[in-house]
Amino acid sequence: MAGRLGPPPHQVFRRDDDFGLLKYPRLAANGDTLFLSCRVADFVDSYLLSFRSLNGGIAWGDSAVADPLTWGFDQYQSMVYSRGRVHIVYPLHFEGADIFYTVSTDGGLTWAARARLSAQDGHAGQLPSAHADSAGNLIAAWFDYKYGSMCGLSGDILTRTSTDNGQTWLSECRVTDTQSGFASSCFVLDSTFHAVWADEWPFGCGYAKILYSFSRDWGKTWAEPQLISGNYMSRDRDPFIVGRIMADTVLLHCFWGIYTGDVDLHYASGRYVVTSAAEGYDANLPDKVRLSAHPNPFNSSTVITYSHAKGGEIKITNSLGQIIRSFEAGASGEGRIGWDGADQEGHRVSSGVYMIKLQTGNRSRALKLVLVR
Repeated sequence: MAGRLGPPPHQVFRRDDDFGLLKYPRLAANGDTLFLSCRVADFVDSYLLSFRSLNGGIAWGDSAVADPLTWGFDQYQSMVYSRGRVHIVYPLHFEGADIFYTVSTDGGLTWAARARLSAQDGHAGQLPSAHADSAGNLIAAWFDYKYGSMCGLSGDILTRTSTDNGQTWLSECRVTDTQSGFASSCFVLDSTFHAVWADEWPFGCGYAKILYSFSRDWGKTWAEPQLISGNYMSRDRDPFIVGRIMADTVLLHCFWGIYTGDVDLHYASGRYVVTSAAEGYDANLPDKVRLSAHPNPFNSSTVITYSHAKGGEIKITNSLGQIIRSFEAGASGEGRIGWDGADQEGHRVSSGVYMIKLQTGNRSRALKLVLVR
């Protein structure tokens, strides 16, 4: 390193023996005013605390309690600033394993009573992320089990957005409908909401990949997800997305971890020309082609579920690309097909990795299947 950035490290908060462990620090800023939040937990109590510095982190004021009771999920929160308001989005088990929100309008000195962002439906919402722009547009994203789970520890990526700096929130929306996503990161820029998340869908359980989507109608509809991480056998997790506008171009940057015994950090970038919400984008997105299978891996039979195929064809191939079995997808646009692990002649195939491919017009989807006899 060529030199030190800023003053030497110094202590923000000193805990005594009666105070719990401080975890998950998160930072937001407005010029030289910095806001810090963390979770504090011991075997008895759990709090969500905030701190404020008015001089770029040189000195910090006393802590304030953002939520006095956050016992439950040992997970991080997300903290953002916009137009005089500091926002925290966090998971909470105390009132039903869901995602909550609190806001401070006086620079983090006091905090509003918690408000629920995810639906109170008995299904856990977890691993939230949030972002706000300078205009007061906010997005919160998390994964939720409410529609089911493809791999046991995955669900759908859900969002809620606000266009008035958190005073009101629009209805909950789904980014995915495959029940295969988990940890996500979201970002708002140029009136467009962006989201990346780890997803088991492209290659099956245990081999999550990073997907990306965007919305230009305040989260009501989301574009077809794009695979932005590699197509190799690894576990890609914990993505983080940021971006900026340069001239007429939006630049997006995404980082994520790859787990292959050790943990590696990977990066990808994307760009597009800035347009208005009405240009270059159709809010009535074309039907999404979806394909999933459960259980996966399987040892006797699996159910292949598809949607919006509209008369397409489903093919199952082996590792050599040879067609093992083919099915016609119904013209109704969605349905289910059972596969008993047999080829076209009814012979049982051996254990191994197979691929399902759904082709409809000029659009297709593929999914890895693992058969274990």
